Amino acid sequence: MKDLFNKVVFWNEDNIGAIVIKNQPLNLIDSDTLNQLSSALTLASSDASLKWIMISGAGDKFFSAGIDWERLSNDYDSISDLVNAIKTFASLMVTIDKPVIGVLNGSAAGFGLEIALLTDLLIAPSDAKLCNPEGGLGLPMLLGAPILIKTLPRLRAIQLIGGETMNAEEAGRLGLIHAVLPRDNLFGDAKSIILNTRIDKYTRSFIHEDMEHVIKSINPSLLEPLLSKCHGLNKASIISKINEARSKCLTT
Repeated sequence: MKDLFNKVVFWNEDNIGAIVIKNQPLNLIDSDTLNQLSSALTLASSDASLKWIMISGAGDKFFSAGIDWERLSNDYDSISDLVNAIKTFASLMVTIDKPVIGVLNGSAAGFGLEIALLTDLLIAPSDAKLCNPEGGLGLPMLLGAPILIKTLPRLRAIQLIGGETMNAEEAGRLGLIHAVLPRDNLFGDAKSIILNTRIDKYTRSFIHEDMEHVIKSINPSLLEPLLSKCHGLNKASIISKINEARSKCLTT
């Protein structure tokens, strides 16, 4: 198990398959992290002793701050590898035969937000924030946009996709986060909710209706704006803008 995971932690917590992103300090996502998440989901799905799956992050600042753009090479093959890893992970998230509950330990930004949106039920502390820093640079949300458009009032969905920040309290009122809890006993309270939650396959199929089509339609060309920007501008400048936007989303 240690050889399999170094950016993800996976264990059995009272019949809950706990999967924690541990790529600190920001729990950034790259192809390797996605592959480890997919492996953990596959193991959890095949373990008969596990009735639920929980996805969270290490630390208390970010569940995940999104894609690790700094380490991503700005060539088509690297982008293609990332997109393929995203598609594999996302497909598992929406087709797995067990409930997947997200517990935000901190804020969810960019692709971290998209991971959170793929869960069946989303739990968060009251000080968490949601944001999409890449939206300000014109990069599309590969998975999250249709979920936000379907769940939120149209204006707020467009604003969040475009880079504005939303706090957990507002997200709870609008139905994007399904339980907003005090941070003091976050995981204890979240565990109690999970153990008392029943989500069957039929219900899951409605939660993730149309998402398989969305996932299949993703292709590397959707991230061509990133390649163009990286070739046309200084990559460090782009990353600086993303990091600045991320800082506004930081859990306080």
